[in-house]
Amino acid sequence: EFLSEVKRAIKVYQDKETWDKIVRAGMKEDFSWHSSAKKYIELYKTILDES
Repeated sequence: EFLSEVKRAIKVYQDKETWDKIVRAGMKEDFSWHSSAKKYIELYKTILDES
């Protein structure tokens, strides 16, 4: 299973058009610490409101 997924990942990487789509989609997302912290704060607020 693992080896087949590694092979699949290599094929995707070698397909420039598909790889570029994946990269562009990833670059649209916000993976900053600020974004992560904001999500945790919202989660904690939800938990506190439920208790």
